[in-house]
Amino acid sequence: MSLQFVRTYKYLGVTFDEDLTFAPNAKTLAGSAGRALGGLMAKYKKNKNMGFETYKKLYDGCVMPILDHGSH
Repeated sequence: MSLQFVRTYKYLGVTFDEDLTFAPNAKTLAGSAGRALGGLMAKYKKNKNMGFETYKKLYDGCVMPILDHGSH
């Protein structure tokens, strides 16, 4: 049995590269968080009477968990 060499490996949702940096993981999470933020902004613009506190709660519940994933 031989081991296969790979440049990146995903484990529990965290992408590691061959140098053990988190650059690929950060890029993936930034893209996902950007899409979540775009969806939130679309809802904010559509619902003009949404207050800042509601927006903040949605941001904390939808965008921040993506950015925090694997940060510890």
